Amino acid sequence: MFPFSVTQRPRLKSQQQAVAAIHEGSGYELISFDAEKLNVFAAEVYYCEPHWHSAPELICILSGEFSVTLGHATSLAAAGSMLYINPDEIHSLEARAPNSQLLTIQFAPNLFDELHPAPQLDYALFHQQEPGEDQQIRSCVLALLEHLVHAQSSFTRIALVYQLLSSLAAAREKQADRQQMTFKKKRPTAS
Repeated sequence: MFPFSVTQRPRLKSQQQAVAAIHEGSGYELISFDAEKLNVFAAEVYYCEPHWHSAPELICILSGEFSVTLGHATSLAAAGSMLYINPDEIHSLEARAPNSQLLTIQFAPNLFDELHPAPQLDYALFHQQEPGEDQQIRSCVLALLEHLVHAQSSFTRIALVYQLLSSLAAAREKQADRQQMTFKKKRPTAS
C-alpha cells in the first residue's frame, strides 16, 4: 500500500525539530478533505511506510495484527486495539498476520483552533481488554460509523466527530493524571 506522495517537510516549530523528525525513507502525506472535514476508510493493509501528516488520526484494528512504529517505539496491535496518532508524528505499520484489516479516521486540521487544539496523546494504544477511556472512544467510533452508514444530517455528523475528539481529549487528561501519580510515587519523600 502506498497511501501518499512525498510533497513537503512537516510544519514544525524549529529547524532542530524538523531535522529530528525526518527519518530516512519517510515522507509527508498530503491528505485532502471534503466539506465533511473527516476521512474514514477501511482497508486490508500489508505495509505502510514511515510517513507523517498534519491530520491526527485514529486507527482501529479490525482483524489480524500489526507491528506499529510511532516515532522510535514499536509495539504490536491486535484486533480490537485502537491507536491515536498525533499530527506530524512519524508512523508506519506492517501486517503480522494474514488478512490484517484496519479502519482509519483522519481529522481535518481545520477542525481545530487555538481554543480547541487537536488532542495530543503520548503513544496512545488502547486495547479492547482495558476498561476505562477506551470504552468511551469505542462508543463514539461506533456511533460515528453508524451515522456515516445511514448518511444522516451533517450537523449530527459533526457533533459525533467532536464527541469522538472530546473522548480522545479526556483520555489525554487521564493519561496525564496517571503520569503525575507515577511521578509522585517515584519522588523520594522527605523524612
